[in-house]
Amino acid sequence: MMFIVLKVKEWVVKMKIGVISDLHIDRHSHLMLKAYITTLCDVVKQRDIEMLIIAGDISNHYQRSYQFIKQLKANSEISVVFIPGNHDFWIDETDQSSAEILEFYQSKAECLIGNPHIINDSWAIVGHTGCYDYSYTDSRFSQYKIERGQHYGGTW
Repeated sequence: MMFIVLKVKEWVVKMKIGVISDLHIDRHSHLMLKAYITTLCDVVKQRDIEMLIIAGDISNHYQRSYQFIKQLKANSEISVVFIPGNHDFWIDETDQSSAEILEFYQSKAECLIGNPHIINDSWAIVGHTGCYDYSYTDSRFSQYKIERGQHYGGTW
């Protein structure tokens, strides 16, 4: 959890912001979506979190990732924003390109890509997916494998 302290003129504003990533809600078939929602909502309530940032890798299905955001927002009754991670762009279906998925995410108010979340006149939260900087690529991957745009069934 991260605490943000805003000092504006002579007064201080405190806001509790929770940050989480790598939920991978589709990895464990025995866990239901409701369990993830309930658990996160419980933590939000227990810790008096006012805003939750999900920093990527919700699932391997872009529509499922966004449905999760909507359900979490509705159940937690706090501001929920997200930045898609590489798994949120990797898809098991091949009918959508990464560019189309990016457009889908950018059209959603909760997505921070190109859409900063304004807290007040002095503070905003911005996000960007920097997950495709190939300069850090593992040496096991050749340029050909990267350009192919497919790995273990995921595409980019």
